[in-house]
Amino acid sequence: MSNIDPLRWYALMAKPRQEARVAGSLAARGLEVFLPTYSHRDRGSGRWLTHPSFPRYLFARFDWERTGWAAVQWTTGLSQVVGFDGRPAWLDDALIRHWRQRLELLDGDDFTRLKAGDRVRVQSGPFRDYEAVFDRHLNGQSRVAILVDILGRKTSVQVPAVDVNLVA
Repeated sequence: MSNIDPLRWYALMAKPRQEARVAGSLAARGLEVFLPTYSHRDRGSGRWLTHPSFPRYLFARFDWERTGWAAVQWTTGLSQVVGFDGRPAWLDDALIRHWRQRLELLDGDDFTRLKAGDRVRVQSGPFRDYEAVFDRHLNGQSRVAILVDILGRKTSVQVPAVDVNLVA
């Protein structure tokens, strides 16, 4: 008997603005689903709004051999299972745990308030503890461009949005 867990996380691509619909359908079928989101207060109405952290992407954990493509294939709002060479791509449990921990630290209000010229501090990665200037959001706001002072010149660097915090 093998002690390898057959349950793995698979990346799914939803149709535009259908992430929550796909997540709800898969969860109703008993699959474990991870849809990373962040919330912020709308400037105009004051209401809290929730947005996907990775637009169009969500993750489902299941046994591909036992459950297979049929469990997700006809889900309303699903575009495709992310894969390579005709095989579904799976993610390590540790990566999903890491994303969950990092996203819990994200302050959605600070994140959406970032404007060009704001001073930010990088929290992890090769530019950890650097202070930089916020330049712009990239790729549906999951990545950002910042200007880092390298050898006396402002150099544009792309980093995950969760890795930068507004300097008080």
